[in-house]
Amino acid sequence: MSTSDKIYGSRDYQFKTSGQEGNRDKRRYYTLTNEKTGKVEVKEATWGGNMTDRLVGTYNPKTKKFEPSLGLIPGTNITGDSKENDFFSSPEGIKQIQDGAIKGGIKEQVQDNNVLPIVARKQMEDIVNTGSTNIDPNDSEEVKRIIGEERENLLGGVGRKRFGNLRYPEKMSENQDAIKFALLEFTPRSFDSETPGVLQDRERKTVEQKQILGSVVLPIPGGIRDQNSVGWSAGELNPAQALGAQATIASLSGGDSKVGDIIKGLADTASLKGVEDAAIKALSGAATGAGQQLIQRQEGAVFNPNVELLFNKPNLRSFNFVFNLSPRNSGESSEVKKIIRLFKQGMAVRKTPRGVFLRSPLIFQITYINNTTNLHRFKEAALTDFGVDYTPNGAYSTFRDGTMTQYKITMKYQELDPIFNSDYEDLDSEEAAAEGGYAGPFSTNDTAGIGF
Repeated sequence: MSTSDKIYGSRDYQFKTSGQEGNRDKRRYYTLTNEKTGKVEVKEATWGGNMTDRLVGTYNPKTKKFEPSLGLIPGTNITGDSKENDFFSSPEGIKQIQDGAIKGGIKEQVQDNNVLPIVARKQMEDIVNTGSTNIDPNDSEEVKRIIGEERENLLGGVGRKRFGNLRYPEKMSENQDAIKFALLEFTPRSFDSETPGVLQDRERKTVEQKQILGSVVLPIPGGIRDQNSVGWSAGELNPAQALGAQATIASLSGGDSKVGDIIKGLADTASLKGVEDAAIKALSGAATGAGQQLIQRQEGAVFNPNVELLFNKPNLRSFNFVFNLSPRNSGESSEVKKIIRLFKQGMAVRKTPRGVFLRSPLIFQITYINNTTNLHRFKEAALTDFGVDYTPNGAYSTFRDGTMTQYKITMKYQELDPIFNSDYEDLDSEEAAAEGGYAGPFSTNDTAGIGF
């Protein structure tokens, strides 16, 4: 190789082969890759210093062939090993040369030139696989592009991107009340840069503003309902627990003297005989694990648990739909099968190009058509269950082309985000702004309707 050409790899980045006959797998090799020609020299590093290393041969990425060296082993009258040459000329041997050249080049670029690993890998893969590269590790725009490609390879979803806009029945009037299922890409929530530990709200957009990958329009079925719920649960805080909490806080902030003041203050405030003694028993019972039993056994009483209903968490709504699809001609038969496929494929987990991660399924934005103010609204939702009954009438029945005469599909969705009080105010404001002013909820000009 010309000394003026850029060479990747060195004797410091060696590898062992696997698959050679006998004990040849114990030999150590390294590669020298010429950036200009793309050729990869394979050398054996078992003969001492650099001056005596043996040239095994050269791999040419443009011809995809290994060319064995016919010269003598330095310092000997022995030519190269024919079985070794046969191995490196085989597909398995060529693969190990390529892997060794890529890994050796990456190590050198990262350790000696501070090149990002993903940039060095892309550069070496180009050279070893095609014989040339256009990648400049010093070009910041090129580096950004490669990082973006690598992120897409790691996290990008593999699969269908467009599904078409489908509807059933074929002759459904544009003025008929209907329900639309729009397929969307899942957008994760990000952290709020201004408030640590808080996630930003999901961006509010109308379905027309979102990038729709496909949609299905169906007649509104029976059984339409919604149910909003909030998590509440009974909570207890008896005096012993409250006293223990106060004592803990006091000990952390003011020492033992404050603990005694709390116990004495409880008795003074209550002005009841034996309360101070009961409080001390409660504390000693908590310390020994006996808890409230000391009071029950010795006084025949229990602490007031102060039961009350406390807010726990918001709940996510779920929705169930059932549709009976009975195609009446070949066009509707094709449309029904496409509809079933859209739902099944849309809810399926997606692979990523590298296979390191799994990508979340697509999600749905559900909307009512032609009657938006008298029915509830939906937030973005995930299709969690989808079922198809191919014989809903209890008998196997098909048309001449094998299409079932009827399909019954059942779906269950769950919204991604809970409903908040402000969602109704935001909805009123958005709708009013579109109409030229704020009319207020439930006014004659209210376009927000029932809301969520």
